[in-house]
Amino acid sequence: MLDLLALNLIGAFVIGGLWITLTTVIAEKFGSTIGGVIVGLPSTSVVAFLFIGLAQSPAAASQATTLFPIGYAFTALFLAAYVIFSKNRNFGSSIIGALGVWFVLSAGLDFSGITSFPIALIGCAVITFIAFKVLSSSVRAKEEMERINYSLPQLLIRGIFSGGMIAGAVLISSVGGPILGGIFSAFPAAYVSTLMIVNKSVGKEFSRMIARPIVTGGFLSVITYIVSIRYLYPAIGLTYGTALSFAIALVVAYLNYRLIKGK
Repeated sequence: MLDLLALNLIGAFVIGGLWITLTTVIAEKFGSTIGGVIVGLPSTSVVAFLFIGLAQSPAAASQATTLFPIGYAFTALFLAAYVIFSKNRNFGSSIIGALGVWFVLSAGLDFSGITSFPIALIGCAVITFIAFKVLSSSVRAKEEMERINYSLPQLLIRGIFSGGMIAGAVLISSVGGPILGGIFSAFPAAYVSTLMIVNKSVGKEFSRMIARPIVTGGFLSVITYIVSIRYLYPAIGLTYGTALSFAIALVVAYLNYRLIKGK
């Protein structure tokens, strides 16, 4: 179990660090829309559920998806809260306030009594729609791209910072016990690190603009991935189930991007 935990932490650190570094560079170079859609792709959830499958069984990983949609919806509310707070506050206090909203909601999830996956999906759709409406009415700034030159040390710092944040969340979720571990299994580490990086490199307004495409892209691609592994893991196993589910999520993300760009 310890070996698997160490492997999971290394995977979360390396994959998470590389992923966030890549997606933030893409967002800065090509805009918040494509950046947000890519950031919204399943990343930490891929590592988390694969680890559960390896440590226990594909069936256990499938069952562990039951409450995930609600937990993901709370990350959408985290982004909406950040956008609201950051309108008139500095970045640090806005992130802390938004994380406070996320923590309170996530802590209550363990006592909600929800055991139905379809109900969790419906709840996710409703909550995410509310978050989307809040974001749509709160972010109206015109995007202006700036040319950014990257050095290797800057990219390494991004990777170490974001990978460390994601690995830390995975560690707490793995050893924090049933309540704390359950809360941090859905901790928006990738989103927090993304907001912090683009705020530092481009500015607060860009970090606010990227929140909306993360929610719209993430809802479709992440939930598609979760639904897929829930039924594919028991049917075809972890390797093929993960690969096929991620491929389906990529197709959904691409179609969503085309839809957004067509508006």
